[in-house]
Amino acid sequence: MAHPHMFVEYTAELIFDETGLQGIQTEWTFDEMFSWQVIDENTNGDEIVDDEEQNKIYQNAFSYLANTGCFAEFWEGFERYQVKEVKDFKASIKDGMLIYSFYLPWKVQAESEVKMIKFLFNDPSYYCAVTPKKDGVKLIAPGNIKTEMIMQDRVTYQISFQKVNK
Repeated sequence: MAHPHMFVEYTAELIFDETGLQGIQTEWTFDEMFSWQVIDENTNGDEIVDDEEQNKIYQNAFSYLANTGCFAEFWEGFERYQVKEVKDFKASIKDGMLIYSFYLPWKVQAESEVKMIKFLFNDPSYYCAVTPKKDGVKLIAPGNIKTEMIMQDRVTYQISFQKVNK
């Protein structure tokens, strides 16, 4: 049975526009050991990630995560959405910790009837523990989209949303 060798805490904003869900903006903060390794191998250690260092971190560390779909488990009903692209990747360092910020497009059309989606970040190998920060998941929606979120378990969020007349 595997156990985590790396720990990640994340925040996520599910971003809606007047037509429905557009995607998830997320920020991942890595544990000290992984942070140290990536920072040591890919930066000059000044805690400012310049363009060259961004490219090194993307190629040497983030590209693996991107190729796995960022451990994303996104569900609309019983259908799983496969993450096909990652946008706006940015690496930064704060207090010696490595932080990834990126956007995952996930379009789900809003209707007048309630739609249900679920999401979590999960490494099925259990080598990486990915957990949400306390109060770190938010819904950003305009007035014509009614949203509601519940946490099903420690890592899975269920979101309902629908178009409403305003």
